[in-house]
Amino acid sequence: VSVLDFGATGDGTTDDTDAIQNAIYQLFIRNTNEETRRTLYFPAGVYKITDVITIPPFSHFKGDGADSTFIIQYNSSVECVVRTADSLNQIYPSIGANSAESPNHMYIEGINFENTTDNHVCIIDNTYDARFQNVKFSGMHADDPLTTVGNSTNCVKMTSTPANDTHTIVFDQCEFEGTTFGLVIDDDVQHVVV
Repeated sequence: VSVLDFGATGDGTTDDTDAIQNAIYQLFIRNTNEETRRTLYFPAGVYKITDVITIPPFSHFKGDGADSTFIIQYNSSVECVVRTADSLNQIYPSIGANSAESPNHMYIEGINFENTTDNHVCIIDNTYDARFQNVKFSGMHADDPLTTVGNSTNCVKMTSTPANDTHTIVFDQCEFEGTTFGLVIDDDVQHVVV
């Protein structure tokens, strides 16, 4: 299913946040039967966003390649471009509350997630079995990380809790650029392949 069917434009000037979140809600949150869920396709273009895009369980996002499909965050007051969420679209620290299923079985391919502000690009919380293939994580670091410590932003930040541990995460043919750190793991996380 194309994100354009939900009103996204990919023209680089229109705010596509609501259209993308509506597509995610309709395909992955509202529909609780993972066997009937579809792939959310992002045709080549620049998708301007001003809020965090969530990645719920059993989601599959597909773009036309990291050099063709861009999801770009323009709001400096939000923490990142994308982050994992549970089956009720709850994010950390509420992941798993209200009997929600933890983030799992996610597949993201052929997309460039970019932040135009000095914040994180992607946050993976309490997630298992996620694969990122041909994905670029692009930040906007204002200072040279070799001479200035900066504010410790990350291309990808991974966290875990004893109740919902993060494990089995794969980054295949991915690029990490423009932040102080490429990949940061703050907690006990297992089976990460880069």
